[in-house]
Amino acid sequence: MLVSFATKKPIKIPPLPPMDFYRFRHRVESVHGQGNKMLATRPLWVVGVSPFDTIIREDEGYVVHLKNPQFTARWTMNEETIEQIKSPDFYDEDFNITIYETIFMDESDNIERIQEWLLEAACAVAYTKGLIAIVDPEEMH
Repeated sequence: MLVSFATKKPIKIPPLPPMDFYRFRHRVESVHGQGNKMLATRPLWVVGVSPFDTIIREDEGYVVHLKNPQFTARWTMNEETIEQIKSPDFYDEDFNITIYETIFMDESDNIERIQEWLLEAACAVAYTKGLIAIVDPEEMH
C-alpha cells in the first residue's frame, strides 16, 4: 500500500510516471559480466533525498547523473526556497523546478552544453513527480 508523503493517507490509485513522454539521453546502462553476458541494468538518473538531510521534504531533493557529464545538483519546487536562491543554475517556469548547487565530478566536453543537461535534470525530477515533461533534445547520444 502506498501512502502519500504529504497527507499521510493511503493512495488508492498509485501515481505512475509518464513512461513515453520524454526520451532521456542516458536512462540506463547495461552491466555485463564474463562472456559479455548482461547481468543487470542500472539507472543513470537518480532523483532522491540525502539520508543525511536533517529535514526531508517532498518538494526538494537531489538529482544525480551517473554518465558523462557526471554531476550532482539540488532541486526544489518549494516557493520559499526558490525565493532564497539568488542565482539558480537552471529554472523551469512550466514546472517551477529550480536546479542549483550543481557540482561536476569531472571535466567533460559536454559542460559547454550544460543548460541542456540541466533541462534534462529538471525533466528527470518532473518525471519522478509524475509530471509530463516533453522535450525534444537536439542530439541523441
